[in-house]
Formats: sequence, structure tokens, C-alpha cells
Amino acid sequence: MRKKTTSGEEELRSQYDVRTIRVAVRSDKTALTANDCHEGNAVMGEVRVKVKLTNAVDEALVRRGLLMADKIRSYEADALVDAGAVRSVLPIHVVQLLGLAIVDKARATPANDAAEDVDVTEMVGITLLGRRITEETLVLGSEVLIGQTVLESLDLQVDCTNHRVIPNPAHPDQPVIKIKMNLPSGSAVMNKKDEKSESTPEEVELVVTQEDYEAGLKRGWTDDDMLKPGRYKMKLGGFLARHPELGGSGDNA
Repeated sequence: MRKKTTSGEEELRSQYDVRTIRVAVRSDKTALTANDCHEGNAVMGEVRVKVKLTNAVDEALVRRGLLMADKIRSYEADALVDAGAVRSVLPIHVVQLLGLAIVDKARATPANDAAEDVDVTEMVGITLLGRRITEETLVLGSEVLIGQTVLESLDLQVDCTNHRVIPNPAHPDQPVIKIKMNLPSGSAVMNKKDEKSESTPEEVELVVTQEDYEAGLKRGWTDDDMLKPGRYKMKLGGFLARHPELGGSGDNA
């Protein structure tokens, strides 16, 4: 059943100009080519993965006590994985089943086709391989397509040989967000003769970028789970100096 568009949604939609986003959504005729994985000169077949899609607005209403949990609209699909597509794509019938509002327009370029303006949905929860991200999707085509932003944010890779999606072998247990940290020059190395002594407290600067922060939000993290964008001054070492009651004599063994 198609979700009825309210006047408020129409007003919101009218406020957006069409913006061009770098996407490479493939048409149905080239879906296999879109999922080609290359090992040397060998071209492998398409890759699919089981995904669960949820209406993120419904989930937010449940967290605020405004909706029962069993009313969250969701949809499961055997999605096509396209490493050549930047953004993920939902067909119109899935958008309608999830009750998603259209909040923007984007210009997509299907393979071998001219650019076309497509709708952009509100936030969708995307869960695969036990990992979750929340992001906007494009409305296009006839099947669910998973693009680069989902794979990179969830730290997933395409196993071309076995036609499957796998966690990054370097982080098999959970996705990892990279955080830039600037260390003062010369503060990270201690002389061997000082190894047994308490090091002098050194200040480090932790930098959290807007990109890092937004990636955390897409994974469902809150401000209680992570730092907001900015620069944070922290102290390294000097623990015993700050807590002399824990020092002792050091010769009680």
C-alpha cells in the first residue's frame, strides 16, 4: 500500500534543489557487469547478500515511546552488491512497503545511460552480516542494491572468488572507524634507561572529524558512545603522579 504523502512532506520536498551526486547505479541489463570482480584478467559473477531494511523513523518513534516495536516496518531481501555504485538503491515497491518519505533529489548515472534525476529516501536501517548502518537511499530499478557507502562504513569486503561479502579480515569481530591522532614530536619514544621510571606526562591531541562523527551516527551510535567533532587535549602517562596512594614502595614482592 502506497504511503499517502502529506502536505508537510510535499513542502519539505519542494525546498530541495536537484543535486548531482557521484553515483554509478547500474541498469538491470548491466547488473552482472556491475558486480564483476577482477582477479587478474578473470571476470567473476555477481555477488548477493541477505539484508534487512527497516524504517529508521519508525525506530526513532519506538525509542521515544510513540510507537510499538511490532509496528516497525521492515523488509528482507537478497540484495545485489555493486562495488561500482557509490550509493545504495531501493526499488519503488520496497520504498512503499517501508513507508519511506522522499526527502531529496539526486542525479544518478546508470551504466551506459544518460544521467537521470531520482528520488532520495529518508533514513533507512540496513543490516547485513550482523552489522548495521543507517543512511539515505536512491529510488531506482527493480531490486535492492548495496553500494560502496554501506560496505565501507560496515568495514565489509567482497570475496570475488567465493561470490560473497565478508568482514574485513583485519577487523573480523566488528567494524573499525579510523580516528586521526596528532602526537607531539619526540613524545612517543622513551630511552631504555628510563623504562622503569614513571614517564613525564605528555599531552596529545585527539581529532574527531565531522566525517568520523557522521559515520558513527549512521551505525546507530549516540553521543554517549562517541566524541563530537573537534580537537581534544589529553594527557599520556603520569598515572602514579595523579594517584600517589597507589604507588607503594615497589619492593613488596
